[in-house]
Amino acid sequence: MGIFNMEIIEKMPSIEHGEDWECLRREIVSRAVRFTGNIVFDFRLLLTDPICVRQAGRLLWHAIRAYQPSVLVGPGFGAAPLLFATAVAALDEGVHVQTLMVRDQRKSHNQKKWVEGARQPDNSRAIMIDDFMESG
Repeated sequence: MGIFNMEIIEKMPSIEHGEDWECLRREIVSRAVRFTGNIVFDFRLLLTDPICVRQAGRLLWHAIRAYQPSVLVGPGFGAAPLLFATAVAALDEGVHVQTLMVRDQRKSHNQKKWVEGARQPDNSRAIMIDDFMESG
């Protein structure tokens, strides 16, 4: 069974419909949703706006903090703005979470890393953060 089963989803806190949410919701509808054969949520352009990325980071941290992650993992560098905005939102609440970025290909120079960031202890609680969703 996948990590996102109904039991986990039911435990997720609801997002308060405050100013951050309303502003970000308007931006998502106008700048991040595409209708192709499927509905596509592409937050990459939206997350180049510092106001939107700050709001998204605060909202995402609010949604995941109950899981008490010690590390946030982003696939590739496209997710970096949301990854770091979420880590900063956690830090604003006094919670220090580490970040890791997983490359789609190993670097061919320097240390030839596949994963950027400090190695985390075994059994660290991690949450994946991405800025693109087409299905699932």
